[in-house]
Amino acid sequence: MTENSIQETAVSCWQILVLLCVVYTLWNKMCEMRIKRRLRLDGHKRRVVITGAARGLGREIALLYAEYGARMVLNDREDQSDSLLEVAERCRMKGAKSVHCLNRTLKGEEEADELREETRDRLGSVDRLYLNHAILPQLDSRALFDPSESHLEGMHQMMSSNFYSHVHVMRAFEENLEHSRGKICVSNSISAIVPLYGTNIYASSKAALFAFFTSIERELKLRGSSITVTQTIFGGISTELIRRRIGDFINADHCDHPLVETILLSPRKAAEASVYSTESGHSVIYSPRVLLFCTRFLGTLAFNRLICAYAFIISPLYKKQQTEEALES
Repeated sequence: MTENSIQETAVSCWQILVLLCVVYTLWNKMCEMRIKRRLRLDGHKRRVVITGAARGLGREIALLYAEYGARMVLNDREDQSDSLLEVAERCRMKGAKSVHCLNRTLKGEEEADELREETRDRLGSVDRLYLNHAILPQLDSRALFDPSESHLEGMHQMMSSNFYSHVHVMRAFEENLEHSRGKICVSNSISAIVPLYGTNIYASSKAALFAFFTSIERELKLRGSSITVTQTIFGGISTELIRRRIGDFINADHCDHPLVETILLSPRKAAEASVYSTESGHSVIYSPRVLLFCTRFLGTLAFNRLICAYAFIISPLYKKQQTEEALES
């Protein structure tokens, strides 16, 4: 094979790759437009339950459904009740048919059953269930797993919130969703696929969640169930809390560095990915989609090292920016 023929083959491969990317993007846009059209027609019929709805992704999902006139039950912890009421008011202003706020911690089966009963009283039935509540990790760039009693206590709390409570809520609403041919959306993290440094317990809880609902989704299909399960795998969402945790990781008071923003998805974009993929009936969706490429082609170990290197690059750059701003002021 001559050098010219090799170059021509390489160019042809790149052209095919670019063409496939364009076709894939256009196909996704067409699917998104179809889902939006369907929601505009019958979105007012949706009866939606959203957990962890007081802020971040849960809030944006609620606001998105409100634009289509859905009826909703929003749930979050009691200490988030004021924020939840604000979200409910914004949903009403955007056109939600009805919005009800509940404060259940969902620690066990009883509270999951209470959520179901109160939802039944307010909505009558449910056809969309968004399991979005979670405890986020305290990122620590210095400490590894510590088998002390306090650390193990935190592990039990995180597994209870990030895994067991999702199972309890799904079980509580399963019969209701079966009758309404409903859909379940589980908000998950790239940590379920690529355990990142300093997130051992969080990654374990998310991996358990991913394995459980992947298995459940297949079992429901084998059973001939009308329920569909969608898992959204996010690399990071640009909420106040997540930016603060990343800031703690790189030893900064608050992290709004442009380099960090490049790897974080806006809450609105994340909500659109969740809602449109759920309405489409996808099993697993990666958002941003580049995560699928990174985990499948780079491999989890290489991707993990890339993220760690990225963090160590960000830290000195951010500190330099802070120093310059302090000198200017």
